[in-house]
Amino acid sequence: MKREDMRLLKPPAMISKQMKYRTQCQSLTKELEKANSKLLSLEDDHRKMIKMLKHENEQKIHDLEKQVSCSLHKQASDQALMNQLQQDLATHETHIEILTGNFEQVTADLQSKCMFIICIFSKKNC
Repeated sequence: MKREDMRLLKPPAMISKQMKYRTQCQSLTKELEKANSKLLSLEDDHRKMIKMLKHENEQKIHDLEKQVSCSLHKQASDQALMNQLQQDLATHETHIEILTGNFEQVTADLQSKCMFIICIFSKKNC
């Protein structure tokens, strides 16, 4: 009879355990669903953040490329201006040398004429 009692007692105990496990399983399933939902939300936020950062970086790269392009253009323009100014300087230096030579020639001619005039006046006075 004890065996019979034990056999009859086991099913309610097993049912109680099964109910307990079922409740735990449902609770864990709900937790898992919440965790999955949160994970999906975080992944979506992460994708949005990555997209935004890529866009910002592309904009920064574009701006920097534009600055580099402008700097290179200005550098080329400045170099062309320096070359032109050096050519102008060389032309002016050559012109100054020619004028200096002409001035020295005119000065020498003038001194020569002055000496001639002085010589003529001094012969008249003699």
